[in-house]
Amino acid sequence: HREHTVRVESVHGEDESECDVDCRNQQCHTGCQDWRQATRSSCQQTCTLHGWQSEDTMFCTMGCVYAAQTYLRQVQEIIQKPAAPMLIFNSVSGSSVGLRWISVAQVHDVHYLVQYHQDKAPGDWVYYRPNEPLNTTEVQVQDLNPYTKYQFRIAWLVLPHHAPIMSETGSWISTLASGPPRSPPRELKAVPLDWSRVEVTWEPPLFPGGDLISYTLYSKDTQEKHEMRANID
Repeated sequence: HREHTVRVESVHGEDESECDVDCRNQQCHTGCQDWRQATRSSCQQTCTLHGWQSEDTMFCTMGCVYAAQTYLRQVQEIIQKPAAPMLIFNSVSGSSVGLRWISVAQVHDVHYLVQYHQDKAPGDWVYYRPNEPLNTTEVQVQDLNPYTKYQFRIAWLVLPHHAPIMSETGSWISTLASGPPRSPPRELKAVPLDWSRVEVTWEPPLFPGGDLISYTLYSKDTQEKHEMRANID
């Protein structure tokens, strides 16, 4: 029977058999610092800063990513599906809407981004000022179209470079009427009926700015010598 002694060296270069309480406390402290740094930047960037060999950097990154994914799952279990943002009283204008939402006390260092879409131009959700994450739970969303319905939701940014946790979608909110139309009438068509009549049809503008009162129809001949204008209620 022969005994074998196995020595295990940590990535910090310390022999585990010689790492006393102070050594382990220091490594724990270093690990916590690495985690804080990773939550502000990325696992790859944090592990690369140590200047270790490529294999050690790879293992560090793998462990960090695993920790981040575990943390995100725990956060998801705590906050579940965040509630939809709420409209701030008396905050709606022709071009802006005030929103607030509820944070979760158990989850720290969360940043937020607002997403919106509108009923008159359906499509993907759009981030409001995507390069300016919020660290508050209240915002006045600017630069909206007047007299337009919007829906909003909040993206919870728990860790950088990871997918956000999306809140519930809020109810439709309409901005107030303001100013002239922001877009022209659509799908203009002219169909000749006989030698002296033409039927002209169109769709209202996507962003009318308010209730439309009338249209003005302009026409001119091919030689641009005669122009006619007619007001249509």
